[in-house]
Amino acid sequence: MPVRRKLYNSKARKKEDLRRTEKLCLALAIINPYLDITLLHDDGGGVLVRKSACPNLSQSVRAVLAEFKLTRIDMHVNDVKLTAFMPAEISSKSTHSGTDRTFLFANGRHIEDKMLYGVLRRVTSNVLMAASSRNPVSVLAIEAPKESFDVNLDPGKTTMLIKDIKEVCQGIETKLSEHFGLLETHEDENAGDKMNDSALIDKGLVVREGENDDKDDENDSSMSCNESADDSFGLFESSTSDKVTAKEGPGSRPRPGIPKKDVPVVLRTM
Repeated sequence: MPVRRKLYNSKARKKEDLRRTEKLCLALAIINPYLDITLLHDDGGGVLVRKSACPNLSQSVRAVLAEFKLTRIDMHVNDVKLTAFMPAEISSKSTHSGTDRTFLFANGRHIEDKMLYGVLRRVTSNVLMAASSRNPVSVLAIEAPKESFDVNLDPGKTTMLIKDIKEVCQGIETKLSEHFGLLETHEDENAGDKMNDSALIDKGLVVREGENDDKDDENDSSMSCNESADDSFGLFESSTSDKVTAKEGPGSRPRPGIPKKDVPVVLRTM
């Protein structure tokens, strides 16, 4: 049996190859604005991809992803120029469980990169304020000098080695977070916490670190001074050393040396 017949004998494999082919055609239609492309499925699938020539990248993205409202974001990280198209409002309708509608390009070449996918997922998760593994419907085009890329990693040329990829990913995440207002929200929360703390300190409800120790030392020193002054003036006197005799009765003799019970401390005023 020929290899091609054995390969396509599985329906799951057929669906996977069709999905990859559709994404490749969509990627070519996006990154090549002047390209006029149509993809047909002869097994009842109809038209899968259709796009007419466009004058620029922005209109090309709108033509291919017309059902989604995307916003263009231009960024620069060192000598790397990035152009991103992200949903104007990230929700369940503008995200997918897979990467079928997330397109990455490097100098006009369609690529697959796990780190770049991870950055887009983290931003989406932060916007949704929930742990999510969904990928946004988006386009990310990278333009950099040729020496910044190495395409000789796999025969399909879809995986590339990008120079300083960690720094690029950090810059992308920062810019996208600023665009969606995530960094401003965190700064406002921190400023509000600081204002609340200062207000409580002014009212005496919160004590700065170290103030309790200073106050305790002052109280201890003042108490010791007061006690020493009281002792010097003889304000306190104790009667614990006084002796009393037992109650005398007929024919009994006094028994010295019996201490008083519950002798009170007498405060003498001057």
